[in-house]
Amino acid sequence: MKKIFVLAVTAFIFLSTQSAEAQTRVSPQMAQSYAQNCSQQENPYISSETKDIFCQCTASYMQKTMSVEDLQAMGGNDQPARNAINKMMIQVYSPCMEFPVRDLVYKKCQEDAFQAGQKICKCLSNNMASYVSKRAKADLPGILQANPNVTDPMEAIVTSPSYEQTEKRIALGCIQGEYQ
Repeated sequence: MKKIFVLAVTAFIFLSTQSAEAQTRVSPQMAQSYAQNCSQQENPYISSETKDIFCQCTASYMQKTMSVEDLQAMGGNDQPARNAINKMMIQVYSPCMEFPVRDLVYKKCQEDAFQAGQKICKCLSNNMASYVSKRAKADLPGILQANPNVTDPMEAIVTSPSYEQTEKRIALGCIQGEYQ
């Protein structure tokens, strides 16, 4: 995920370097350009379909929550740049993380000899995607405050203690039939 985030943001900063007035809204064309660039990035952890859904989702949230000035600020190496990057991670990426998390968890589950087949992997991946959908936006600010150098919001979420504890609990629940 880090590669998609970094490359998509870098390409978008390049696209948004036009001069802008205060708090210029991200246009539908800019958002679509971002989505197209995002979709072209390689990611072995998620399917092409999921990547397209994720890119369209983040493009939509980008248009709703970010300004051209926010995107331009991300090109810097100072506190305004960090603030803009954190805003993008929290307001653009976190609401869309459920899609790649579903693929990531399913693939990991399929590769893990302790998981018993497609039914359990589907249960685990769907429930973890639901968990991330509910928790990512709330948890990410604290994660970023504890570690302001986070560059991959998805990695930060899926390696957090609360995520790992929840994944173990849900995996056990899927195996025991407590979850669907």
